[in-house]
Amino acid sequence: KRVIELERQLNLERKRRRQAETEQERLHKSLKRVLSKDQIRVLEKGTMRGSSWSPESLQRALHLKVACGSKGYDFVKENVVPLPAKRTLQKQTEHIKFRPGILEDVFSALKQKVSSMKPEERHACLLMDEMQISPGLDYDASTGSIIGRPTIGASNPAAKEELATHALVFMLAGMTSRWKQAVAYHFTSSSFNAKKCKECLFEVIQRAEAVGITVSAVVTDMGSGNTAIWRLCNVHATKYGKPNTSCPHPCGNGRQLHFLADAPHLLKNLRGHLVRGQQILLDRLTVEKHNLPSNKVSLEHVRQACKIDDAHQLKLMPHLKSRDLDPNHFEKMNVASAHALLHHSTAAALRYLVNRSQLPKEALTTAFFLEQVFRWFTIMTSRTMKTALSELCPQKADEAKKFLQDFIELFTNLLIVDKEGKRAWKPVQTGAVISTMSALSLRKYFIVEQEFKFLMLSRLSQDALENLFSSIRFKTPVPRVREFKCTFRIIVLAQFSQPSRHGSYAVDESQDLLLFLKDKKELVKDCEDDVAEAVDDGILELCEEEQDSLEYFAGYIAYAVIRRHKLCRACQSSLVDGSKRIPELVALKFYAKQGRNPLKVPSEPLAELMRACEQLFRSNETRLLDSKCSIESLKKSMEERVDLYEKFPVCHSVAEKAAAHFFLCRLRFALKQRNMELLSKLRQSGKCGSKSVGMRVLSQNVS
Repeated sequence: KRVIELERQLNLERKRRRQAETEQERLHKSLKRVLSKDQIRVLEKGTMRGSSWSPESLQRALHLKVACGSKGYDFVKENVVPLPAKRTLQKQTEHIKFRPGILEDVFSALKQKVSSMKPEERHACLLMDEMQISPGLDYDASTGSIIGRPTIGASNPAAKEELATHALVFMLAGMTSRWKQAVAYHFTSSSFNAKKCKECLFEVIQRAEAVGITVSAVVTDMGSGNTAIWRLCNVHATKYGKPNTSCPHPCGNGRQLHFLADAPHLLKNLRGHLVRGQQILLDRLTVEKHNLPSNKVSLEHVRQACKIDDAHQLKLMPHLKSRDLDPNHFEKMNVASAHALLHHSTAAALRYLVNRSQLPKEALTTAFFLEQVFRWFTIMTSRTMKTALSELCPQKADEAKKFLQDFIELFTNLLIVDKEGKRAWKPVQTGAVISTMSALSLRKYFIVEQEFKFLMLSRLSQDALENLFSSIRFKTPVPRVREFKCTFRIIVLAQFSQPSRHGSYAVDESQDLLLFLKDKKELVKDCEDDVAEAVDDGILELCEEEQDSLEYFAGYIAYAVIRRHKLCRACQSSLVDGSKRIPELVALKFYAKQGRNPLKVPSEPLAELMRACEQLFRSNETRLLDSKCSIESLKKSMEERVDLYEKFPVCHSVAEKAAAHFFLCRLRFALKQRNMELLSKLRQSGKCGSKSVGMRVLSQNVS
């Protein structure tokens, strides 16, 4: 009986063990869906001490930090799942400087990424667009330099632009798969030098080709700076001349580099002409060919249809709102609003109301034009095989090719007339003609020569860049220079961008870019800075108030150094006055009349060191703000003052730390003052980076 009972208990324990193993396996499978192997290992260990993180975990952590911010990241890390410390993320990326210009580190990683791509995936286009930033000078600790000035000069060499108002970003985007990679950026003022920008554009293409990427097209909007680049490349289209849509490829071999305007931008531009009360006149051949009642395209017919529709609950045009016909400044930038107006359903409603004699027959011309623009936009933003250019169905291919050729003729011959009756060739016509002709040329290149099965023209849009800008604006709609650079850097390294609501690009989950983060590089000195000016004793003359303020500031430096660094007692004592002497200004600023106060009274050696630092800083302040010397050069110059440094212990380099804190704080004070002066001049000149900023400035002036 005893044996039977033991066997029964043994079987029961075996059954419980199998159930526990099954539950554990099921739990592991569930955890793997949301957690990485590193995070599961940390949960099993019960501590993160000594844990190493894979590129996958680092990438996901960077995603989370961009999406949630620092406080949100800390909350998730402490209460939800194990994550790398923020300092770990900083250590993994601090050697990547991201200076304005071509991103050398990114191209190094991109070379590894390209090596694992299929041949057809190595075809790409180059996107270029600007994003507005708040003007101002900032200190960039990663490079030890001051940023905020344009890195590409203005279009007018005589103009003196001291602050950057835009960030110009260059991005490569795949033609056959949804990969994208920002590869360069520059800071610009209200305008930029088209010649220098063209040189940067061609250099980016050459660098991309050198790592194995074939770039066949450049996509921009129709801004004045971009059209200037087009003209330098001899890309143009006029009513009577022969259009030219490409230029010789910078990498030679008899290839051509094609230029396109972003189709959503063109759609918004076209809607803008109509809502401003301008009329579009079609040519006689088009009117006769399609048996149209008139040659006039007018928004008044759509307004009448909306008025009729407003009287009903079940509408003919439920997608079209009255505000789409009279958009404000922000709604003018909305592609969905423009698409709702220039839509097939709007044209169908016009035809329906004409058949019921509720609109005049002239509305059929407007309906015809809306249908043509809608079909063109559908092809130019095709993101499915059904609407893509392809030779799989010869009949549909011929119809699409014939339609695009007819659309080129339509936009070449039409006239846009403003309220005063003036007729002119508009940029939207240039963009539509060049983009459509380039699309036909690229169709021949990819489908006929490269033997692609189809070509989705949505890949030739700026959606990927708009997604990037949307992520950067997530925290601050108009970020400062340093905010832009820091967020841009994290997004590019993490390959994280928040898709816009109507974007065609998905999030790129590739980890290839983060692989090179493990290969730490030594922090190389950026450049040889000019040696700071030698300063004689006695140059600095301070009034009594400034002397007291400097002594108070020296106390803050002592407090900051002691708080931020692990120091021995000897080092701490060398920074703080051990006697009961309390300067008048420090006494007045004490937080409590009795008891312990956090305010520090600086020691005499520290006060003397701070006076020497202030003397050196003031004599070099202008050169420092003009980026002719750096904080490093000031620190080197101070290190030569042996008479000051020998009064401090050498075990923790406390004198060097105090001087570094002082120079950094003083630089930030000086930058704040310089920014106030420059922004004051900018407001007086009336120059603003965009209409929205202009409206803000005007409202401030009125109030």
